[in-house]
Amino acid sequence: ACARALMRSATASGRAERVGRHLAAAADGLAAARWLLEGAEERLAHCNFDEAHALAALRDEGLVAAGVPDDDPRRAHGHLLRAEVAVSRARLDEVQDWLVRASPARDPFVEAHSLSLRARIALKRARNEEAAQMYEEAYRRMLAIGDELGTAHCMHGLGEAEKLLGRLEASVTHHEEASRRFEAIGHRLDAVRTRTGLADVLRRLHRTAEAVAILEQTVAETRHMGNPHAVAVGVTTLGDIARAEGRLDDAEAHYLEVLAELQALASEEVIFPQLNLALVEIARGNYSRARDQLRAIRRDLEAGHRR
Repeated sequence: ACARALMRSATASGRAERVGRHLAAAADGLAAARWLLEGAEERLAHCNFDEAHALAALRDEGLVAAGVPDDDPRRAHGHLLRAEVAVSRARLDEVQDWLVRASPARDPFVEAHSLSLRARIALKRARNEEAAQMYEEAYRRMLAIGDELGTAHCMHGLGEAEKLLGRLEASVTHHEEASRRFEAIGHRLDAVRTRTGLADVLRRLHRTAEAVAILEQTVAETRHMGNPHAVAVGVTTLGDIARAEGRLDDAEAHYLEVLAELQALASEEVIFPQLNLALVEIARGNYSRARDQLRAIRRDLEAGHRR
């Protein structure tokens, strides 16, 4: 009865999770699955990674208890969400493990999203041309199944790959289109994160004033939305701009903020603010200190196969 009452108004923050937990406690794993997945996605959007993982695990336990087999797409959807959690923390080997667990489901949705996640892994490992090709194929698959959200994510990912390949004008086009698509389907956080990526492209095009204006807005918005990872991405670019302009104290302050945010998230992307802080030391002429920092960072990068 409690679950039914919650279902009638399961639109506000946290209600999907509560519905799912009630249904799971009532041993109705099939009914709980939808709500727990929605609750986990909401947790992921706020970078509550442990909670998102736990909800996905609870969901899978209920599906197993209900007799849902390994190759059922419903099982795979939970594995994909846990892969999303892992990629958000830059735990790339773990991402691959979850994708392998999702692979028995011969389902177009699962296959398209798995390919998109593999593209994200390639991008984080600096296999940029491979990432671009995979995003293009994933984009075609998302179009074929009518997945508007997945299509927008692939367009954003392609823009990121193009940025790293130096195809900056094409990257601007894809970032702007992805942001419009996210806005059109009501995914405000994704739209804001895409605009943050656009600002980094504009920085590389020396359109610094435009980049800063976008970043000031997107950092404020992502703070308000409660997504510290997105905040860290925007503040990193503000730090890069400050470092390029010789404002080293400002750059250091930005990078230290990013380091604290990513440490709080237990993200393996802490390597990048550490690297940026070493670059600040180089700019200051503190070469011995920078050398020690870079040697330690390089060991971590090589251990994670991060080119």
